[in-house]
Amino acid sequence: MECEEYSPSNTPQGAFIRTGLGFVCMKKRLLLVGLVAAVGVAAVTILVRAHPGAPAGIAAANGRLEATEIDIATKPAGRVADILVREGDTVAAGAVLARMDSKVLDAEAQAAGADLSRAREAYRLAVTTLAERETRAQLAQSDLDRSLRLRQSQVVSEQQIDRDRTAAQLARTACEAAAAERDVAQASVDAARARLAAVEAELGEAVLRTPRSGQVLYRLAEPGEVLGAGGRVATILDLSDLSMTIFLPTRAAGQTRIGSEARIVLDAFPDRPMTARVTFVAPEAQFTPKEVETQEERERLMFRVKLGVVGPVDPQWKPGMPGMGYVRLDEHARWPSPP
Repeated sequence: MECEEYSPSNTPQGAFIRTGLGFVCMKKRLLLVGLVAAVGVAAVTILVRAHPGAPAGIAAANGRLEATEIDIATKPAGRVADILVREGDTVAAGAVLARMDSKVLDAEAQAAGADLSRAREAYRLAVTTLAERETRAQLAQSDLDRSLRLRQSQVVSEQQIDRDRTAAQLARTACEAAAAERDVAQASVDAARARLAAVEAELGEAVLRTPRSGQVLYRLAEPGEVLGAGGRVATILDLSDLSMTIFLPTRAAGQTRIGSEARIVLDAFPDRPMTARVTFVAPEAQFTPKEVETQEERERLMFRVKLGVVGPVDPQWKPGMPGMGYVRLDEHARWPSPP
């Protein structure tokens, strides 16, 4: 048996896997069979690393790492008073990013507060008036009851009884009017309180906060600019919500389920695969096919699949980094080992 030194020039393409040996000693016609027998499943794994494909039961496609973008915008129109962040800054949830000019709102809040104070004072006065009239009504009713008792002994005239009965009726009517005034005063207090709350809410809208922790991607306004309702001030990247969008052919997409296990491998960190899950599978192909297509055309249809990163996020994983997304189609398929 002759021994030939290994070199890509004298071997069939794809027949050799680098093993660290300087040469292989065998006949050319037995070369491929010997390698398959010696390497076995490991050869498949290495080939997967070298090529964009994937072993049986696992679909693969390239993509870029993405993060959720959150636009921080002003609700009412107004002038930007101050911007407290710059592009690239890391911010925590609830942090103040900007403030809008609130001089007009401050004046409206003071006026609403004064209206509320007046309404409360009117309510207190109405309550006091009602209590006074209820006391008078009780006294008038007592005089009427006493006159009715004395009528049997003919000590009180019918004329006096009529006067006492009229006085009691007028006192009850006055009580009803006072109770109505109290209810009106209470409604005024509620309206003034609601108005003040509305102005305070608008003042709160003048302070722009981030709803999530993340990184400032864009600073879109500067102090002194006048923005319309919904004008954007900054864009935040939620780095805790990373994902990758890939496109799979019809057959692979048909076997992909929501929640299927996945992996994301960035080109910058090939030895640190991310654990992920399938969070979305498009119900339709990415383009509209013709009414009648051949089998070959159907196989070229691509479906959008989103892979969401599961678990802790490494600060070095940055949106926009290219990489490969892998989806497990067969639950018995084994993931390749990192290189």
